[in-house]
Amino acid sequence: MKLIWHPLAMADRECIMDFIARDKPLAALALDENFETHADRIEANPHLF
Repeated sequence: MKLIWHPLAMADRECIMDFIARDKPLAALALDENFETHADRIEANPHLF
């Protein structure tokens, strides 16, 4: 399965990262990596979610 991010979801994701990065840039990077990790898991195992 290929996960495709909707443009509005990507815009929300970027806004979230920008907001968090203002005070805690490393936390923003960690959260973004967490999003990617979970997206990869969804692609690999779509029936788990």
